[in-house]
Amino acid sequence: QFLALGQTITETYRVTVSDGNSGSSFIDVLVTITGTNDAPVIEVGTSDALGAVLEDAASPNLTDSGLINFDDVDLTDGHTANAVYQGSSYGSQLGDMTALVTTSATGPLSGQVTWSYSVLNSLVQFLALGQTITETYRVTVSDGNSGSSFIDVLVTIKGTNDDPFITSELLIGSVIEDTDVVSGNLESSGQIQFDDIDLSDTHSRIISFVSSTHPTTNTQLGTLNASILTAATGTNAGILEWTFSIPNNEVQFLK
Repeated sequence: QFLALGQTITETYRVTVSDGNSGSSFIDVLVTITGTNDAPVIEVGTSDALGAVLEDAASPNLTDSGLINFDDVDLTDGHTANAVYQGSSYGSQLGDMTALVTTSATGPLSGQVTWSYSVLNSLVQFLALGQTITETYRVTVSDGNSGSSFIDVLVTIKGTNDDPFITSELLIGSVIEDTDVVSGNLESSGQIQFDDIDLSDTHSRIISFVSSTHPTTNTQLGTLNASILTAATGTNAGILEWTFSIPNNEVQFLK
């Protein structure tokens, strides 16, 4: 089995004919053993066919690598390897994979193929915490004599959380005592724009009183409410509308 395609071994045997009276004659018989190709065989059980990268773990590229073990009983074969994209749970290819024979198979010793995966971190920012994409690449080992073997390597891209960020400038509202009073209240409103590159996040708002320039005490007089009018969808900004209200009679002490 160790003979590769085209390799030969010639064994010589001498055939002697004797007559029982010390007379003999011989001829040499030559037998040629001709080898055929044996395809390389990937050791599925000992190969690393699963990879993973984590959003924002590195920049500009997220990378992973692994080893594929293979055997070839043909001692003189020269092996090559390649990796070909097969598909993605996302629907289109984001990363790339290469494969290289790093250790030759020499009959009793296994060969090794190193696969290397890379994807731009900027391409996976849309993934939210817990979201994943799995890309599949087929790694093939060839022996140069039409023999080959393959294994599919699955790489999982894992998302992390990206904070929403407010894009509006400093917001200022104002009311004037005894002016535009509605149901006893002075009111002001406005909108806040925000972005979030995580496409599946659901946003909420929290409002907390921070401080006041009240002349005698840091006391809250008004109330601010807010609601999200438009969700942030990665390419489109989200919009939050705020409304401030204060009873007109609470500010009569102002000069």
